[in-house]
Amino acid sequence: MPMRPLSAYVRNLTKVPRYLGWFAKIFFRLRRPASFLMHYLRQTSPANRVVELRDQTRINLSGHPHDVITVFVIFVRQDYGRLDGAGVVVDIGANIGSFALYAARSGARRVLAYEPNAGAFQCLERNVHENRLRDVIQARRLAVTARAGEKVWFPVNPSAYNRIAEPGSDNVEVVGTTSLAEILRVDAPSGIDMLKLDCEGAEYEILFNSPAELERVREIRMEYHGGRTDELRGFLQNLGFRVTRLQAGDKSVGSLWARKA
Repeated sequence: MPMRPLSAYVRNLTKVPRYLGWFAKIFFRLRRPASFLMHYLRQTSPANRVVELRDQTRINLSGHPHDVITVFVIFVRQDYGRLDGAGVVVDIGANIGSFALYAARSGARRVLAYEPNAGAFQCLERNVHENRLRDVIQARRLAVTARAGEKVWFPVNPSAYNRIAEPGSDNVEVVGTTSLAEILRVDAPSGIDMLKLDCEGAEYEILFNSPAELERVREIRMEYHGGRTDELRGFLQNLGFRVTRLQAGDKSVGSLWARKA
């Protein structure tokens, strides 16, 4: 696959110091950093579909060309910040498990990881097993929506950008659902210390239908889509959350962190 066009880098010249810092982190945190950087720039996966960190963490990739970017975003750029022993973490949109591994390596006592895609879930389970984290990370092949016990259509091919599909769409399969209420009832009865969401638009259905359940969530760090920034921020503030970080990015995609005031 060809490298990104030069114009993509020219637009980001003001970010050069930040990029230099990130590239330095690549050499500090990853084994075979030059190879990782090459694959990141080319948006490809290593031949063996494995990325290894210097702390011995081993990350199996699904083969999607942006899996390496996901590893970069979580472990190098640290878009979800420092966790510092976050207790009980719920990862909605776990994909291959990069954030779940990051949370576990950051000292989380328990990580509940939800991913509906079969291929990504297989990588997630393999990553949990090979890193000997079964006592910390519990993986669930479920789509999180407003209601548990239902069925939805989900893309067959693994991708960090997958979202619930319309019935009858091509290349989809049926997957069961759970909800934030069910997660709290069954898997996290003591509450959630950190709720991470990256679910390509389903975050509104999940959050807006769970005001009572959010009383038992201490902190949220999420990617949101669709540009509904003010609506999302107002909803969380009305529930007693203090928005500690808000970045509205390009293409109506942004990130938001909120903590109980």
